Amino acid sequence: MHVKFDTFLIYITGAALLLILGRLFTNKMKYIGKIISSILIGGIIIAVINFIGSYFDFNIPLNLISAFITGILGLPGIIMLVILKYTLLM
Repeated sequence: MHVKFDTFLIYITGAALLLILGRLFTNKMKYIGKIISSILIGGIIIAVINFIGSYFDFNIPLNLISAFITGILGLPGIIMLVILKYTLLM
């Protein structure tokens, strides 16, 4: 079996391009996965706060933006949402 040198270079170049593209998409998918999981965790935290707050007549609106803020910022994000809720109501 005889393979020409130019055919061999084409195969090697194609494999290298597949490896590079695979790494690029894998890294981007990691970030997208982290953002989605942060939004889900933020939504769960707000749902728990709303459940506990229902006994005290307190709730934070649960939407994509508030879940994102809570998921990314954590406790400071929750405090910011509470402050915004009370300043906008006054």
